[in-house]
Amino acid sequence: MYDKASLDDIPDRIKNLIPPEYEDIGNSLANTTSTYTKFVSIQLEKHIGECGPMFDAVNATTNLFCYKIAAPIQGFWFCMAFLHLLFIIIIITVFTTDWMNNRNAAKSNYYA
Repeated sequence: MYDKASLDDIPDRIKNLIPPEYEDIGNSLANTTSTYTKFVSIQLEKHIGECGPMFDAVNATTNLFCYKIAAPIQGFWFCMAFLHLLFIIIIITVFTTDWMNNRNAAKSNYYA
């Protein structure tokens, strides 16, 4: 949460940081900052603060789906895809080896 009193002190803190010879710039900066902090505090109280419970509900649903449901399923499908790729490589290797052995066996019988 934010502290509205600390937001109201910002212009005074800015005025204390600026040297006296730059007082007009300090006042301008303090007024701009004060206007912006008032705008932010109004937006927090009126618009964003009203949606807090809805945000919590959506965030809890998203966290539940992503971390409790989707992550284990993604791990399962990743393992399945990896095993299928491994099996395809093994099958290609077996057929290639068998073909090479049959070819060599045919040549050896031809010359015998």
